Amino acid sequence: MNMKDKTLLGNLFANLGVVEGVDTWDCHGTPVISHKALERVAEQRNITFDDPVVIESDPEKKICVMRGKGQMWEMINGQPKQKEAWSTGEATPYNNKNTYPYAMAEKRLKDRIILKLVGVSGYVYSEDESDDFKRPPAKLSETKFAILMNKVKELPEDSAIRERFIKKYPTRDAMDDSEFDDIWKFLNKGDNNGNSKRKGTPTGKRKVVKVAGGSGQNRDQNTPNNGEKPVSQ
Repeated sequence: MNMKDKTLLGNLFANLGVVEGVDTWDCHGTPVISHKALERVAEQRNITFDDPVVIESDPEKKICVMRGKGQMWEMINGQPKQKEAWSTGEATPYNNKNTYPYAMAEKRLKDRIILKLVGVSGYVYSEDESDDFKRPPAKLSETKFAILMNKVKELPEDSAIRERFIKKYPTRDAMDDSEFDDIWKFLNKGDNNGNSKRKGTPTGKRKVVKVAGGSGQNRDQNTPNNGEKPVSQ
């Protein structure tokens, strides 16, 4: 997309109330917009939809194909004129990985109609158009990465955890923001050697005590003893 098209698209987004970088993202040079943002656009522009016509339906094979029409009013030369757009929406095992093909087919149908009516079809794609268009995970901030690195540096230099962390995450670009919480929890429940250990988990052999009653049997200290009190060792 050249700069002229980008400028025109940016102006159109602004008029539609679409926030670039929040409602949209780049996918290998292709602008992608969220389904929620398109729903807001449809409401703002008073876009209405006819009932869809199901062309093919097979629940067992997870196949649904439908076609439909949408319309909106716009001012042309000072006169209101109704604009219409047709499209199809399909979901099959070849282009849909989720378990709700009917909902996905409807989403794709409506999103395509909205994009046609507002004049950006072919320039912008809905996130539901393809699994490849999903929003990429957010990168970890410099502050969070510094916090993790400081925690890792507290581990012994010969710690296997420290070595694996530094090798896997040499820079913050190698880590997604969604990974931070799990890694932080893991590092904070480790012992001084960087080995994961739950608080209170025994590290040696279980303590065995004799129980009263003269049975001569030993019992794990954590095992219920039917009211019998353990004898102090």
